[in-house]
Amino acid sequence: MRRALVAVLAGLFALAPALLAAQEAPEGVTATVAFRESEATIGDRVVLSVRVEHPASVVVTVPLPDIEGAEVLNAGETSLTTQPDGTQVSETTFRYQLFTLGPVESGPVLVRWIDEEGESGAFEAPGAQVPVVSVRQPGDEVLRPLKPPLDIEGAPPAWLVPAAIALGVAVLLGLGVLGVRRLRRREPEPEGEPLDLAERAARARLAGVQHADLADEAEFQRFYGTIAAVVREYLGERFGFNATALTSTELEARMTSHGVDRWQARLVSGLLDRCDRAVYARQYPDPASADHDLTVAFEIIELSRPRPEVAPEELDPDRDEAVAS
Repeated sequence: MRRALVAVLAGLFALAPALLAAQEAPEGVTATVAFRESEATIGDRVVLSVRVEHPASVVVTVPLPDIEGAEVLNAGETSLTTQPDGTQVSETTFRYQLFTLGPVESGPVLVRWIDEEGESGAFEAPGAQVPVVSVRQPGDEVLRPLKPPLDIEGAPPAWLVPAAIALGVAVLLGLGVLGVRRLRRREPEPEGEPLDLAERAARARLAGVQHADLADEAEFQRFYGTIAAVVREYLGERFGFNATALTSTELEARMTSHGVDRWQARLVSGLLDRCDRAVYARQYPDPASADHDLTVAFEIIELSRPRPEVAPEELDPDRDEAVAS
């Protein structure tokens, strides 16, 4: 009996929202739902207005409607006005930012009410929709410049932030190159050392894009796509993990866990991040920076070369005794 009672109560609780939504509006209460904008584009902000006319003896509230493909910007703002005939108008507005093309629908909007006698209920008002249109014509693939930035009173000069970013990038690149040169001076490689197949293949693929025509967008894509693929495949083969399935941040952490110097792993992560921005976000640097990125890719291949094992007989016994003492 107890289990049957629990099941019945659970069914009633499950049906309660549907029963509330199925109620009709009380006498004298009408609701209209509409978007204030006739149409919008991706990223635009729109306002959904829920206007309820009701007697002064009735109080209404409107919960936040959940709209798919839209980001909520506020929880609702309500204003109350009185008409000449004594009826009141409660208007609740919700602001959204749209990120989906096509018609965006609010769906039925729930309106809750309670009168001065203590009776209460809820009903659904028919929803509204706003079309989200594309700013491009069909087949239009021409790149357009961004809109000029807005002038804000009291803001720093527009050139200050880009200049600070450029200075920071230049400092980081300088430190990276300096670190590479110090490592090469500290650990000179034997002259005439033969390259293995993996390194030879990686160098050949990088050399294939060395003279790419970077004035062409397709060549820019091929240039950075090749660099990213070569570096990921080479590192995956060197360290024994699937580098092509890892993000730049995950790859940096994996290399560090395999004993690679942190600055070297960060150098790889920075290069792959610039490759991803060029391939996927179409953010192309100037040709001089692109040529530098190709040089960094060659350096990464060379730095990741397996180091020869030191034979036991080549160890310095005097140094070992000093370390042991």
